[in-house]
Amino acid sequence: MIWNVAVRTVRLSSPSQNTDTTNGPKNCRMKLGTRHFQRVPYGKFWKGAVTLGIYYEVGSGLEQKKSYSFLKVAAGQGTHVWNDYNQNGIEEMDEFEPAAFQSEADYVKVWLPTNEFVSTRNCGATQTLQLRPGAVWKNKKGFRRLLSMFSNSTSLRTYQKNTLQHNIRSINPYQFNLDDSVLVSQNLNLKNSLGFSLPNPYFSADYTYYNTQSKNLLYYGMESNHSINHQVTLRSSPHKILIIKTIYTKNIHNSNSDYLNCRSFDILSHTLNNSITLNFPFQLSLTAIGEMSYKNNRLGPDRANLYTAELTADFRMKQRGTISVNLRYTHINYNQNENSAVAYEMLGGLTAGNNLLWNATYQTKLFEYLQLNFQYEGRLTNDNRLIHTGFLQLKALF
Repeated sequence: MIWNVAVRTVRLSSPSQNTDTTNGPKNCRMKLGTRHFQRVPYGKFWKGAVTLGIYYEVGSGLEQKKSYSFLKVAAGQGTHVWNDYNQNGIEEMDEFEPAAFQSEADYVKVWLPTNEFVSTRNCGATQTLQLRPGAVWKNKKGFRRLLSMFSNSTSLRTYQKNTLQHNIRSINPYQFNLDDSVLVSQNLNLKNSLGFSLPNPYFSADYTYYNTQSKNLLYYGMESNHSINHQVTLRSSPHKILIIKTIYTKNIHNSNSDYLNCRSFDILSHTLNNSITLNFPFQLSLTAIGEMSYKNNRLGPDRANLYTAELTADFRMKQRGTISVNLRYTHINYNQNENSAVAYEMLGGLTAGNNLLWNATYQTKLFEYLQLNFQYEGRLTNDNRLIHTGFLQLKALF
């Protein structure tokens, strides 16, 4: 087992010892004597069948309240898209969405500082646990042989900043239901994956659980996002060139904003994805996918059914690069007005009716340290808009 303990003390001086959190830069922006304590134990046990890792951190300081805006950049070089939902031609805060397609990403989100500061206690923890019975029971028989076919991996990461004054509660990162009045920010990421695999490659299965949560205090109030995802995957390889896969996913995505009412929704979705992949010996692989999805906004009347058929071909040329071609058709039934933030989230940037998307990529190395990437994307939606987008990237590898 490995232990790593670190203690850091930060002392800042300024002409004024006043730590008034509402004044400007002339005042000290961090409490004197801020301390950060970290502890990292890590170890492997039972011949590697159990692996455990723990990280813990605690500190204090002053947190600057933030707001954000959106800045227009070169076409396709941003992260967000502007949808003029009310058709008034004015860019409003509740009309920006993470872009579903890179060709629409013409804006970036820019964080803006304010003159308000909050004294905070900061704490975080990361825990990982891996169980691999096969490391010790692979050659056993009976029940232990069966257990050796299972494996489990768990990771938990949490970090929060709060204004609690109680020493014990303020440094406990596992308080997930703190009142918004004492919470500045909180991030939670929990993942657990349980896998089963036969000794031969004919069959394997796994169940994965994701739980992600984020809360941030902005100048106008709290914004939060919470997503819970259950996924079951079945894989079969009856022949060395054939892979059959079935994936069922249940997802709950909750978004809430104290200021932007249209950003508040609670979407439940069920998705069934079936795919067949053929890996030919001459560096060619073909994949056919069929998918059905049902989505329901539990805070409103929005309902959507999505049906998708997809074909992908990958061809790897020795010393010449890789070519990939994809064709996807999606038919959507939606019962509400598409010009809303909820509709954009539920439809993934597509429109009700027929949607056809295709793309082609080519990747190669020109020299040992120089890589060329070319990508073309096309999209035809139900409103008869035909969009072509091309990207060319030259990457230096050091």
